[in-house]
Amino acid sequence: PRVRRGDARQYVKLVEKTYNAINEVNSTATVIVGALGDDLPDWPWLRQAIEFGLLKHSDGLSVHLYNHSAKESRAGAPELIQRLYTLDAILK
Repeated sequence: PRVRRGDARQYVKLVEKTYNAINEVNSTATVIVGALGDDLPDWPWLRQAIEFGLLKHSDGLSVHLYNHSAKESRAGAPELIQRLYTLDAILK
């Protein structure tokens, strides 16, 4: 399994401070956080970040999905589309 780097709670704390600072300077700014991508299976890091308040301190998520160098069983558009469906369900 892939070793995760970065703590979701600490990231959300950083996002909150950054979001507040940006909004103090420009209250109409759109703040995009991320970039999310290889959070497999089933977006566990993102789920934690949401629990810690990520969506309260952002206006959108940057998502970068790649699987072109994955094993054949995972490569291709159908797998990427399934990841997006899962992400959509989490965000709803």
